[in-house]
Amino acid sequence: MALKNRLVTMLARYPYRIMLFSLLLILGIGVGGSRLTVESGIDIFFSEDDPNLIADRELKRTYGREDNVFFVIDTRGGDIFEANNLASVQTITEKSWQMPYSRRVDSVTNFLYPEVDGDDIVIDTLVEDADALTREDRQRIKDIAMSQQALTGRLLADDGEVAAVNVTLNLPEAELAAAIDQAVSYARALAAEVESANPGLDIHLAGWALTEQTLAEVTARDAVTLIPALLLLVLVMIALILRSVTASLCTVITIFLSILCGMGFAGWAGISLNSVNVSAPTIIVTLAVADCIHLLSVFLTRLRKGQERADALRGALDDTLYPIVLTSITTALGFLSMNFSESPPFRELGTIAAVGVLGALWVTATILPGLVLMLPFRKSGESQPEYPG
Repeated sequence: MALKNRLVTMLARYPYRIMLFSLLLILGIGVGGSRLTVESGIDIFFSEDDPNLIADRELKRTYGREDNVFFVIDTRGGDIFEANNLASVQTITEKSWQMPYSRRVDSVTNFLYPEVDGDDIVIDTLVEDADALTREDRQRIKDIAMSQQALTGRLLADDGEVAAVNVTLNLPEAELAAAIDQAVSYARALAAEVESANPGLDIHLAGWALTEQTLAEVTARDAVTLIPALLLLVLVMIALILRSVTASLCTVITIFLSILCGMGFAGWAGISLNSVNVSAPTIIVTLAVADCIHLLSVFLTRLRKGQERADALRGALDDTLYPIVLTSITTALGFLSMNFSESPPFRELGTIAAVGVLGALWVTATILPGLVLMLPFRKSGESQPEYPG
């Protein structure tokens, strides 16, 4: 208890000096956030020494990667062998060869089919010029296509309503994310172009390249949209619960600095954001809010009972500092236990969350007291906020 009393006395006696020192320290840590990158793909879920990952990489080195973009052309219950629909499939097939890093394109229109011509066997694509085909030509092509096991169930639905175009990519190991982005951007533009020319079709995109690109985009978008929305919600809820806009402002500042600690540490540690550890800021927000609510609720209660600001702050620190420290340390230890996971993203999530939780404790103990004395808080019965003298 003697140690706690000395800490409370120091925090209450030198709030502005401690706040300035802590702010500079946290900003130094937060600079690491500029080093953060986004990482996606399936490989990130495995350790570098995982035997399955090693075998997969060896397979790719021997036979090449099998990244692909998969166009699914849905006629909405129609027939893919109708003139406009078949022409759209052929357009996607031909233009997919121009997709960045395209290595091979497979579809019903460029399917190689052998035919007998006298004593010769002619092997040619199933569809040459879709726009010039007659009804009888299209029916003949449909009969051939529906009888081919290499097409049905793979590039052609059994009922002939849906077709697919598979584009195999030859992606470089260096700048892989940029290469995937280029290929997917081209595929999306091509799908939109064909849909615009033939409104009767729905074109969906799938494949490994789409999966990896979507994971990267969702991770980046969540970091930009969800966190600000969460902060706004917290601001409103705390203002209603504590009946103090200033208290909610203090909480948001604490949350921001706590997240800065966690994500800045991740940047300095060389940790990349992925679909798992991107949820760390949400976890940090939860603990930072809890710390602030504990301290501010006691402070406001004492202030509204007529105590002076400095006395109310000292009493709030005396009542809440020990439980806040105990809760934060045990919570951080719980998150650090995630380092026993075999999957790196979950280990990273546990480490970032633990650092953020301890950062929230540090901010609550060293910066929040200075904010409480600096910002205006209204006492009970006062019509105007009281400013510190």
